[in-house]
Amino acid sequence: MAKLTRATAERVADLVYWGAGAFFLLAFLLPPIVIMIIGLIAGTVPSEADGGVLGFGPSYPAFDPQAWLLWVPAAAMIFLAFWTIPLPLKSFPGASRTALISATFLMCFLGMILSTAFVGAPGIEGESILAALTLGVAGLLFVVRALAGLFRLVPLSWREATPVPRQRKNRKASVV
Repeated sequence: MAKLTRATAERVADLVYWGAGAFFLLAFLLPPIVIMIIGLIAGTVPSEADGGVLGFGPSYPAFDPQAWLLWVPAAAMIFLAFWTIPLPLKSFPGASRTALISATFLMCFLGMILSTAFVGAPGIEGESILAALTLGVAGLLFVVRALAGLFRLVPLSWREATPVPRQRKNRKASVV
């Protein structure tokens, strides 16, 4: 089996990072937005006392937003929390430490809000609250790894990327 190179590991981290973000937007964040738009157009949004656009009423929400889908990005981010431990990850726009930390905590925050938003409506339970907390744990793992690198508690190869050898071209002096 071929040895996994750092470049390959970083490509895997980038793919998982961007895939988790895209899935979070399309499968978890978009349905509640569609529910809110349908409710505003149909006039079925509950009163402010009943929770407003994040509450529920007799004909609101229009459909179950399938909040359990938060487990997909949660699993991806917890995977990245362990996968990226030995990687320097200073590049952007990729899965840099700052990007991983901020994206994970944003997913956790929005996940907690949307996980509890429609709880109590017929057929909707808090299926994704544990997934949102898993995102919080992944975020804490990213922070711990970043601090370990900052305080030099990890090997040098985990903190700094090794220089990539460049090929020299033999240039012949041209005589004019």
